[in-house]
Amino acid sequence: MNAVRLLAVVGVAASLVLVAPQTGAFTSATVDRSVSVAVVDDENAYLGIQQSPVSVTGSQSSEVVLLTLTNRFQKPLDITVRVTARTTDRRPTVARASGPATLDAGAEASVTAVATCANSTATEQSTVSISASGDGVLVTADRTVTVDCVGPAATPPTQASGRNHTAATSTARKRYDPRINSIVASVGSAR
Repeated sequence: MNAVRLLAVVGVAASLVLVAPQTGAFTSATVDRSVSVAVVDDENAYLGIQQSPVSVTGSQSSEVVLLTLTNRFQKPLDITVRVTARTTDRRPTVARASGPATLDAGAEASVTAVATCANSTATEQSTVSISASGDGVLVTADRTVTVDCVGPAATPPTQASGRNHTAATSTARKRYDPRINSIVASVGSAR
């Protein structure tokens, strides 16, 4: 019976050795994971978008900065920019928009356009559409940019006809006042 018992023990040990490596191995697994994404302001996003006030004086045409883009991804991005004016029959007009074709990781660049006022004091809103793509990255954004036309610098009023309306120029007259034993200055306007 010793031989049978020995044979049984060896058989059990051999089967344990053959079965043991297979118990800890697997070829695939499916795991549910939740992803949380923090929402931040445009200026701090992976593709940072910073707007600045835009104003043009008088009847000038000026190249203005509509937006500043910052690439906070760890890879370069290909950039496409399109500007669409909300109205086409008003002034100011926004035309010839341009932006960077590519934006390296950590780089910053401006989106510019030519704004024309034509003696207007109106306000124009334009939509700037941005598309940025790179290796495994796609960002699209639409931002509304307002262009304000401010009137020309104020000019002095013209002289009225008739009486001589000279701008008031102050002249100081000094005289001795014996009551207070001092020199007194009086201010009057020159005529």
